[in-house]
Amino acid sequence: MKLIQCRFSSGQRLPLLVQAGDATPLPILIPFIYVQLKLRHRAYNTAAAHLRAIQAFYAYAKSRDLDIDEAILACHFEAILALLDGYAIWLQSACRPVYADLARSAA
Repeated sequence: MKLIQCRFSSGQRLPLLVQAGDATPLPILIPFIYVQLKLRHRAYNTAAAHLRAIQAFYAYAKSRDLDIDEAILACHFEAILALLDGYAIWLQSACRPVYADLARSAA
């Protein structure tokens, strides 16, 4: 998963989280909808910062063997909320230096 910049002919820029790979990059659905609904009129850098945080959470979930998109589509919200609790504790703990490594591995 990587963060890219999409530029429209109107000059508008939109940050997108896309699947990494050799094929044409496809946006990841949940973060795409979030940016379109919640951050539509925000600055590019604000939306990109939100997507980087989401990207780190996706990487954390992957390290815990949970596919966030599949869990959302299957309505397994308890698993996601438990993961969010663990993620918040992990961020507040001494694992801060690992956060940068985790974010880099998600790219």
